Amino acid sequence: MRAALAEVAEEDPDFGDAVRALWQGLSMRAEDGGVVNNLSGSVSGNVVQARDVQGGISFGDGRPRG
Repeated sequence: MRAALAEVAEEDPDFGDAVRALWQGLSMRAEDGGVVNNLSGSVSGNVVQARDVQGGISFGDGRPRG
């Protein structure tokens, strides 16, 4: 399906824009106390995606860098 949608979107850019907008609307919905984490693009570092954190979150050994 992905390949077929990509092919049609290439032939009809308006269709491609509409499909991407619809997909974004669908994929960003959390119901019943849910959570949505979305990360796109390049990441050069640490990322935490969480809903409820109890306690700490740490990366590395805690020593200052520089």
